[in-house]
Amino acid sequence: MEDSKAFVLYLNITSKVATHPDQGMLQTKGGRGFPHVVVMDSEGEVLTTFRPSTQAALKDAATKAQNFIALRTAATAKPGDADANVNFIMAKLGMKEDVELRKKLDEVVKGKISPATRKAFDAFVAGEKIKAFQADAQKATMAAGKDNREATTDEWAIKAYKSWKGGLKPPAPDSSYLGYALSAARGAQKSKAKADAEEILKWIEGFSAQFPQITKMVEDIRAELEAGK
Repeated sequence: MEDSKAFVLYLNITSKVATHPDQGMLQTKGGRGFPHVVVMDSEGEVLTTFRPSTQAALKDAATKAQNFIALRTAATAKPGDADANVNFIMAKLGMKEDVELRKKLDEVVKGKISPATRKAFDAFVAGEKIKAFQADAQKATMAAGKDNREATTDEWAIKAYKSWKGGLKPPAPDSSYLGYALSAARGAQKSKAKADAEEILKWIEGFSAQFPQITKMVEDIRAELEAGK
């Protein structure tokens, strides 16, 4: 494949046989199960992880890795440049949470940054809020117990819809926000807000090629809206 010329492929098989090379690599690189696919730089730093389900997923991961390297290079070349440092720190936090680095981002962003970097930072913060919402929703649903799980899911779906309508929308077409969007669409459907639901569903449909099962989910929500459910 032409795209494979941009990197070196390496398959590590965890056999727990001491004579086999790199037996601790899965854990070292953050893996907990199989398959665990990462893109690393020449120093072995993990730049991004992805599911190798489609060629598009591979291209997206390669693009993210290349962008990260470019941002890192720019920040290293211009250590006093607030724009370069803000963009690099956001990219790094996008790969791995780091409380101290997040505090540093808040400090650096107080400097003189361009409108484009300010817009990117605002989008980054919106993404943080959505991911926190998703985590809270999952935690609440799991804690609800079998008898209350459906009601809790519906409750958080309506919360997601209200948040979306209030302006907390995915800052980019990133599949990591799909859970939030699907919940918001369900919340709009349950609120009988057909126009709002359609807006959210159109955003979700952008991932149909990557996740074919989404098509059925979207069709079900539309059918329920038409039926007035």
